[in-house]
Amino acid sequence: GTASTATGLSAGIYTCTVTDANGCTKTQSFTITQPSAISILSSSQTNVSCNDGFNGSASISPSGGTPGYTYLWSPSGGTAATATGLAAGSYMVTITDANGCTATRNYTITQPTALSFTTTTLPGYDYNTLYSQNIAVSGGTGVKSYAVTAGSLPSGFTLSSSGEIGGTSTQVADSNFTVTVTDANSCTATYNYVLKLNQIPITVTATVSQTKVYGQSDPVLTYTVTPSLLSGDSFTGALTRVAGENIGNYAINVGTLSAGPKYLMTFVGADFSITAKPITVAATTSQTKVYGAADPVFAYSVSPSLVGSDTFTGALTRVPGENIGTYTIGQGSLSAGSNYTISYISNDFFITAKPITVTTDASQTKVYGAVNPVYAYSVSPGLLSGDSFTGILTRTAGDNIGNYAITQGTLSAGTNYNITYVTKDFVITAKPIAVTADASQTKVYGAVNPVYTYSVSPSLVSGDSFTGTLTRSTGENVGTYTITQGSLSAGTNYSITYVSKDFTITAKPITVKASASQTKIYGTADPVFAYSVSPSLVGSDSFTGVLTRAVGENVGIYAIGQGSLSAGLNYIISYISADFTITKADQTITWNQNLELGCNGVTTAALTASSSSGLPVSYTSSNTNIATISNSLLVFNNYGFAAITASQAGNNNYNAATVVVLPVVNSQPNLIRKQFEDIIFFDNSSKTFTSYSWYKNGVLVPSQTAQYFKENGSLNGTYFAKATRLDGMVVTTCPLVLSPTVEEEYIKIVPNPAKSNTAYELVTNVSSSRLQNARVEVYSVGGLLIENKTTSENKVVLKAPMAEGIYVVKMTLVNGKYFTKNLLVKN
Repeated sequence: GTASTATGLSAGIYTCTVTDANGCTKTQSFTITQPSAISILSSSQTNVSCNDGFNGSASISPSGGTPGYTYLWSPSGGTAATATGLAAGSYMVTITDANGCTATRNYTITQPTALSFTTTTLPGYDYNTLYSQNIAVSGGTGVKSYAVTAGSLPSGFTLSSSGEIGGTSTQVADSNFTVTVTDANSCTATYNYVLKLNQIPITVTATVSQTKVYGQSDPVLTYTVTPSLLSGDSFTGALTRVAGENIGNYAINVGTLSAGPKYLMTFVGADFSITAKPITVAATTSQTKVYGAADPVFAYSVSPSLVGSDTFTGALTRVPGENIGTYTIGQGSLSAGSNYTISYISNDFFITAKPITVTTDASQTKVYGAVNPVYAYSVSPGLLSGDSFTGILTRTAGDNIGNYAITQGTLSAGTNYNITYVTKDFVITAKPIAVTADASQTKVYGAVNPVYTYSVSPSLVSGDSFTGTLTRSTGENVGTYTITQGSLSAGTNYSITYVSKDFTITAKPITVKASASQTKIYGTADPVFAYSVSPSLVGSDSFTGVLTRAVGENVGIYAIGQGSLSAGLNYIISYISADFTITKADQTITWNQNLELGCNGVTTAALTASSSSGLPVSYTSSNTNIATISNSLLVFNNYGFAAITASQAGNNNYNAATVVVLPVVNSQPNLIRKQFEDIIFFDNSSKTFTSYSWYKNGVLVPSQTAQYFKENGSLNGTYFAKATRLDGMVVTTCPLVLSPTVEEEYIKIVPNPAKSNTAYELVTNVSSSRLQNARVEVYSVGGLLIENKTTSENKVVLKAPMAEGIYVVKMTLVNGKYFTKNLLVKN
């Protein structure tokens, strides 16, 4: 420009020429400088840690320009060099120096994707059943952890930090809970879950006292349920009962009743009762018969009718009596069976008089001078059995020979009969008599003879009588004896015609009763079976033979029979049996066996328990990790302690035996060794043992609990240890027998030196008993195991290594003692 002041200049060199009025000039050079451009020395940003968060930041450090910077962040962020509280998005900062010069820088603040639950529903769980379900969440940053922050899982369920729900629950309800997931930036998200119970246990109880009357249809069987079904749920199907329609109790069962697969149903049954049907039986009115006639079948009516094809059994009866009159008709044996209850209505039955005709017998006579006979007659129809006439016929007066009309006289059959009388003539003539011994006269063996009876026909004249008695053939045993006339006589006025009969002596009836409650124990001899007799035998008579019983020797009940027991032919025995009982025998288990093994290399043992019954003994192990049993063979699986139980459960003839329990110890070899003259060391190189107890001569030494045993003086005795492993098992070591006087034991190598890859021998004087399961090891001088074998022999053949050098040969006994020798391998 041409003014004295130039403005709007950029950096550079300028020349100003001044000209005065005279045209004189003067020049002057100027150098205009500028600061360096504003630049960004450093910048940084922190992205948002959680989606939709506001913890992002950006920082800037400028250089150049003219210090005295100011800052402006847009669209937000403030006026400081660091903008904080930023959300995800694009930001620009404008830097202005002291001269108003500016520079800008853009930033993009990012954020992680939002945490989002991809598992939004959970499958239901089954009652008392193992459940497992993972919850998955997308988005967020890094490893996520999960926790229940509201509500609760079903009882017995847990949520792992990795998002797995698992466990077994007996909760009878759905569970509502909130799960919160937290990522590596501590960002969180929550989701509300409902975990539903698939099957709910319910108890259905059949209602008690459900009934119907016989013949009716079954009602719908009722029940109660607890707890109640969930709202909206209901049962399908119905209860049923055991088949049957007679009166009685019938078990109610679950039938087709179901609440659906959501419910686990337990059913409690009850009885359904069918009761008797009440009916009324009424005897028919105006039922009659003539005296002496058979009773009719008494008629009746029934209301209501019987069910289906049911019928009555039995019949109505009436009050006893056969004379004319009125008799009440009773129910008698009439029954419709146990399915009915009868209400009975009675009526009267009538018996009327029976008409009969009495006709005097023709040709009736008597011997002159004899007493009139009882005039005979016939009756038609006959009187009823047991009925008889009273009174007699009479005749026209007179005792001379001739005919006399026979009249009815006082003859009567009683009020039950109406008599029509027909007369005949009576003739007086002379009459004979006959004496007949009565039939079927008897006595029981041992009784006194009776007076022998007889009948006479016709009777003696009034005032006449017999003299003397009948007699019989001699004898007192059971049998038949003829009755003879003996001294019996009616005098010289009678001619006796005698008719004989037999007299019988019958066997005496006695009752033999086997005594009750007779027993023996299985395997013992039978007793002599006892009995009682009533009445007693006669005089010196006695029994022969014995009672016997049903065959069998097993436990049970056997009927006692009469067997060969007899009192002879003069007796008839009525035998009353009783039961003989064989009861179970006791048995015992005998087991004397030492089951401490392991130190001699034996890992099995045949178990030798026996039962007094001879039945096989069973065994069980308290710890099958230590010892198992198969076919009475004990097999050790690990070192340690277990208890072996021997049992015999018995059978039909033997009671169960008392069990016998023996301890079993499998001692572990090679765990302890003599370290010094007064110290025994426990080898815990396996790092599996945690504590120790030491024993000397079988006695616990309480003060010794370290990994080693220290003796006061030289070791002298039998030592062993019990050590507890990490898993809690107590292991017993094999004993170590130490004595200052024991012969010095050694090993030696033959040949030594030995050539590469050739055989050599380890020779020892250790006794065979102590050599059982000894371990032989060959090491390089660097400690590398070259060879390892187990032996029980005094000579062991080994193979020299390929490489030349010095090797250490070590033999360790099961009690822990070991020997070493150096082997030189040289070609």
